[in-house]
Amino acid sequence: MRDAFSELIYDLIFSDKTEYSIMVHNYIDRLSQYNSFLERIRDILKKSQVFIIREYLDLDKSEKIIWTIKVKK
Repeated sequence: MRDAFSELIYDLIFSDKTEYSIMVHNYIDRLSQYNSFLERIRDILKKSQVFIIREYLDLDKSEKIIWTIKVKK
C-alpha cells in the first residue's frame, strides 16, 4: 500500500495532468518543514525528467500552504 507522498510523486511523474495544486500542509508535520518538502519534490521530479515550468506558493493566515505548479513531462 502506498502512502500519500508516494501517490503524489506517482501522479506528478506519470499522470497526464500538467497542473497541480498541492496542499503542502497535508504532507508535513510542522510549517517549518515546507521548504525541505518542496526541495525533495523538485529533486525527485528533476531526476525523473519532469520540469516545473511555473510555480506559485500561497501561505494563508491559517497556516495552510498551497503549492501550485505546472510541469512539463
